[in-house]
Amino acid sequence: MRTGLEALWREAMRPSGPDEGPYQFTVIAIGHAMIGAALSWGGLPVAALYWLVKERNDLRRGGCWRDGMIDTGFVALGTFYSGPFWWPILVIVLAVAGAAAGSLEVNLSNDRSRASGNEDKD
Repeated sequence: MRTGLEALWREAMRPSGPDEGPYQFTVIAIGHAMIGAALSWGGLPVAALYWLVKERNDLRRGGCWRDGMIDTGFVALGTFYSGPFWWPILVIVLAVAGAAAGSLEVNLSNDRSRASGNEDKD
């Protein structure tokens, strides 16, 4: 499970590239809006802080301005969320738990294949 969380963190910290498809773009956009919603108590300054902390560092690692502005825009949009404070936090926690559990399931499946001698041969 730890490796799944580490892989998720590495992927989340990597700047998006021009090769991302429409589904990946949509999921990333929704994720950024959820981050903004989870931090909506801070209002629009949260989006500026997000850009300073995350997107500015992405630029240093080869990210592009367009990606950073879109991501920050969705965080800003999320700050207008006015529902229960716990809801976006719960969505993010459950999504991360699902990703970690999926990684655990894949690892267990691979372990079972190796134990039964059914692993793929190159």
